[in-house]
Amino acid sequence: MNNQLIKLIEKYLRLYLELIEPRPRLKNEASLEERYITTTDLVPHDFFEDKSTSNCNKNISYREFGNSYIIFNDLKNSTSILEECESVGKECIYVGYIYYTSKLLADILDLIGGKIVEITGDGNYSIIKKIDFKDFKFGLFYDGLEHLFINFNAKKYFKSYQRLFDELELHGLNNDTKKHEKLRQLIFCIFAVFNIQVNKKLKVYQYNFDFAMRVGCEKGDCKITRFDISNHIRQDKLIGSVVNQAAHQAMGK
Repeated sequence: MNNQLIKLIEKYLRLYLELIEPRPRLKNEASLEERYITTTDLVPHDFFEDKSTSNCNKNISYREFGNSYIIFNDLKNSTSILEECESVGKECIYVGYIYYTSKLLADILDLIGGKIVEITGDGNYSIIKKIDFKDFKFGLFYDGLEHLFINFNAKKYFKSYQRLFDELELHGLNNDTKKHEKLRQLIFCIFAVFNIQVNKKLKVYQYNFDFAMRVGCEKGDCKITRFDISNHIRQDKLIGSVVNQAAHQAMGK
């Protein structure tokens, strides 16, 4: 799993940096890029399939998840970043960031048994029923991240996160009673590695903003409900106080 996580970071960094590179493009290339970014095929994981549900009435149902890990992540200062991107006609910088960081998170969750439930516009709510990190070696992941920082010529930034990495290695996830906090730190560090290289490139291209991802993670009883409004929307939504707690933690409330 260690190598897979490193490869995922490298993969989505490459794809995003290729997207924002300021270079002349052929007309058909730009058209393909726009279609790739803006066209969405909704293929949700069906949390209600073959599961017992409770009903408020014939139109509204919900499912109990029980004690689960809830992750909330969102982009700090997203409004001002979008406004700056719009002012220079570079909306793909913003949209592409949301897309590729969401893809990165989705692939990470696939590795550890979780799913993204909903996208908020500048972030995501995700759920993990249980975590099994028995084959995960934080020391190897730590070494792999350090190698990435060196490749990015950003070794000095690595020291800023060294305490978090040291704690992850010391406590791990399986043996720590505050497993949700270690999971939050792990997701935060992955986004931090991604953002450091992205922000370096943005400065080279003379953009005046930085990307920073906020992450919250709490554990508790949770439910999921589905909004299905014909011809408008079909979306699952997490409900429960633990969901709000995860979002408030990310936003420092």
